[in-house]
Amino acid sequence: MRTIDDLYLQGFKAKLVATSAAVANATGSAALNTTVLEDTIDAASAYAVSLGQAAAAGSVVGTVLASFCFLASWAALFLDFRSQALLARRGEYTFPVRRVRLNHVFAFFGGAISNGILSFCLIGLTTQGIVVVFGWSFTWDAIRAFFSTPYGQAVLYTALGYLLEPLVTYAVTSFIGGRRQTITRRYLWMAYDFVQLYVQCVTGLLASFVRITLALLSLPFISARMDKSIYPTWVDEMVPYDRLAKGYRATVVLYAQANNPVACVFGWLLLELSQERRSALGSSSPPPPSGSAKLRWHNKWRKARFMLANPSVAAYKAGKPLEPAASASAGKSSLAKRLRETIAPRLARRPKPAAPSN
Repeated sequence: MRTIDDLYLQGFKAKLVATSAAVANATGSAALNTTVLEDTIDAASAYAVSLGQAAAAGSVVGTVLASFCFLASWAALFLDFRSQALLARRGEYTFPVRRVRLNHVFAFFGGAISNGILSFCLIGLTTQGIVVVFGWSFTWDAIRAFFSTPYGQAVLYTALGYLLEPLVTYAVTSFIGGRRQTITRRYLWMAYDFVQLYVQCVTGLLASFVRITLALLSLPFISARMDKSIYPTWVDEMVPYDRLAKGYRATVVLYAQANNPVACVFGWLLLELSQERRSALGSSSPPPPSGSAKLRWHNKWRKARFMLANPSVAAYKAGKPLEPAASASAGKSSLAKRLRETIAPRLARRPKPAAPSN
């Protein structure tokens, strides 16, 4: 592994320390301490090598983690879509469905692809930056140098108080109560609350800094989820700003309305019955196109036949009210007859179950 001095020797055919001393003598500057200069060059070489190694490791870790988050986000999208569709078919939604517009669905699929690519890059770069910062030896040397100063020691003691505060609170509340929603020693509770008021004024600064830092670092990972809004719930309930989340919700609503299995099966059964009736009547020709004169005459003829076979409906159509009892009995008998005519052939075609063997 070559150092800065080796690279300088390869490029300029001279030692960096000797060249620096010669330049200092030629310009009349103070004599250089070659030992200190050699130590500085060696430290800079070590930092440069450490930076390169940290960058290489960060690129690998960032790519692997970004790939995992990309695949996990799409898997979570499919699983959540299945769950949301099943809930929507029962009339239950986990989002305000009144604010969903079906035209938002156009922004989902293209936006999901773009969001996946962008979140992959953001997660990879963020992870690589974190690995480079904490994998570089210069970072730890700078941290040690900072904590040796009075300001660094103040930050260190604040951090220790922030880390030890949950343990102290746990031990104190075990004695004075509060862990099981019951306060056993009220005066000690008030005294500890008074102490915590001043402690949190100091450690609360670090807690706020950690809270905001974690929120910023977790934002690339949160943006990978396409089925959830990246905004807080209270913001999303007032004004839904996330366009991708609105598109996903519109896709769920559209799928529940236009791809309902009950409606699809009902339509398939109607189509099958119409095909069977057409084949029974000896007509296998396809139906005429919609809006044609032939179709209108077909509909009029079918309506006339339907009215002739159902006098109660014809009477209502003509504005002639029937007796309630007669209307109910006629409707029930006609309905029972049609059900027998429709269901009996289907039951006859079903295979009978085999008798159990002893």
